[in-house]
Amino acid sequence: MFSIYYKLIRYIKMRKTLNYPMIATFIIDYSLNFGLFFVFFYFCANNLNIVNATVIGMMHMLLSVFHDPLHALLFPKMISKAKLNYKFTSNDYWEIFKVYIQGTIIIAIAVYYGIVHFDYTTFYQTYMEIAVEYWIMILLKDYTSMYFLHQWMHKPENYWIHKHHHLVGVEVQGNHAYSIGPLDVFLENECALFLYGFAKWLIYGSLRIHFAAFAFVGMHDVLVHSLNPYSPVHFNPLLEYFHKPTLEHNLHHMIQKDYYVFDSFRHVFDLKTRDQDLAKYNELCKTTICFDLFVDEDKNIAY
Repeated sequence: MFSIYYKLIRYIKMRKTLNYPMIATFIIDYSLNFGLFFVFFYFCANNLNIVNATVIGMMHMLLSVFHDPLHALLFPKMISKAKLNYKFTSNDYWEIFKVYIQGTIIIAIAVYYGIVHFDYTTFYQTYMEIAVEYWIMILLKDYTSMYFLHQWMHKPENYWIHKHHHLVGVEVQGNHAYSIGPLDVFLENECALFLYGFAKWLIYGSLRIHFAAFAFVGMHDVLVHSLNPYSPVHFNPLLEYFHKPTLEHNLHHMIQKDYYVFDSFRHVFDLKTRDQDLAKYNELCKTTICFDLFVDEDKNIAY
């Protein structure tokens, strides 16, 4: 028995190697995101005001802006050369700033009227509140605005609203989430706060929403554009193994159609679709990405 087990392990080691880029990506992204929120809660728990809400928003935005450059620096061999060779201009950074200002104004108004809060009770209760509100906002946005309005914006007569966001194809990466018009960013991201707020007011008569949940929605919408297809989006390890929204949304930019919602969950219901989407991604990006824990030595190489 032990002899067979030993031979199996030896065979795996001879033929395969651990998928270090995937494992490292998870460790880095989980550490940075949760670490930053631990700092936020330490200084701002139960004391949200316009000033510290602006600082939290700015720090979270900076994390999202530096996410892809960091991954490009750490994993240059596996990332598509078309993505790595894209040069951001001063106009690209100006667009990031404009989206940040628009989001900051919305959050400032929400804080002023007590719509968003940053309360902390116990770890489990706070975590569950953030997770539940995050998922409600993600799904509400996906299956109202993204499902209907996103497809509507892709019609020729309406494409002027959305065209600017689709100036990039294979080279798409996280910071291109900010290459978007003010109306478009509201319909694709910021509407989540209003949709959930309205639904909560109708059902519970309450408009209080956890700011951390909305911040994670913003990070989600950046990471689905990431140049690193291993990037976690929902920060749920089990779901992350099957569900690859970054793969789907990158393909949406590359083929300029289909994959209209961020979270279709089609990979969860049929794992073959994940492998089919990965094959498309690898073909278009000229990469050899693989989602297995053990991979061949010729994987994770861009050519």
